[in-house]
Amino acid sequence: MYDSAFIVVGLQLDFLIVGNAEFPGLNYISGKIEKLAPMWNHLIVLNEEHPADHISFAACHPWRKPHQILNIGDRNQYLWPIHCVSGTLGALNPNWLISLNPLVIKNGMERETENYSAFDNLTFREYLTNHHIKHLFFSGFPLEYQLRENMLDALNKGFEVSLIQDCTLSLSLNNQDTIYKELLHLGVKKISYSDLIQT
Repeated sequence: MYDSAFIVVGLQLDFLIVGNAEFPGLNYISGKIEKLAPMWNHLIVLNEEHPADHISFAACHPWRKPHQILNIGDRNQYLWPIHCVSGTLGALNPNWLISLNPLVIKNGMERETENYSAFDNLTFREYLTNHHIKHLFFSGFPLEYQLRENMLDALNKGFEVSLIQDCTLSLSLNNQDTIYKELLHLGVKKISYSDLIQT
């Protein structure tokens, strides 16, 4: 898979077991991602890293709780527990992922903005160009935001895009099918963990 890259989104300690924003099911797909990652020559990790008073934290908005949606300006902001704060253990990736020495791209470091797409990062864009990457395989969490935005941007940039469906999670099952349909309609290919393991 020399002309493709495996992209892992949001696989950070705060979202895993005992993390401050633990999300059910992420540990299960982490095990699958761990088995798939060594199959690629190009492994890219998209991480969040926030200041302690980031706009996405429910604690920074009076009377708000995690998992509510707050209208801020012209967008709806999903509110999280405090997570992936710069300099904390929760912002780190699991040891097995660190040991593979991936390219790590960080988003979300500005207090007032919620930036989901790695395509705003020059290092990311240059890496894809310099290594002649044509096909991006996406895994991780959450489907509604980081995954969706990066896949849409990848399609717009002319990349072939595949979503490893059983290696991704959404915040809400109610939204999942609608997002899958949107992505497939736009040209994303949907594949499974078992398809890749057997190749």
